[in-house]
Amino acid sequence: PEDRRRFHAAATQAARFAFACDGSRDRGTPSLRGWVGCIPGADPVVAATPEHLPQDVAGLLADADVLKLTHDLKRDLLLLPEEQADAVQNAFNVMLASYLTESS
Repeated sequence: PEDRRRFHAAATQAARFAFACDGSRDRGTPSLRGWVGCIPGADPVVAATPEHLPQDVAGLLADADVLKLTHDLKRDLLLLPEEQADAVQNAFNVMLASYLTESS
């Protein structure tokens, strides 16, 4: 919890953070195991999460004033409960951007 409080404060102040979920989709059913978040200049925060993100982390994902940097946003969204996934705002997907800039 203390790491999460520091992470939340630093991400809000920096107005950006990198984010990824850990989990799987066995037979189409999402199974969220945890998440990792990182702010420039700080150690990453890694946390086990049973089935949904803690409210403070979900709040950061929903905050339009904070940029979320992701590698595979679609996968992350599919691992989250629908109400948390639907609330995500202002996210930049590096994998999609790479595809769009390098597509032929």
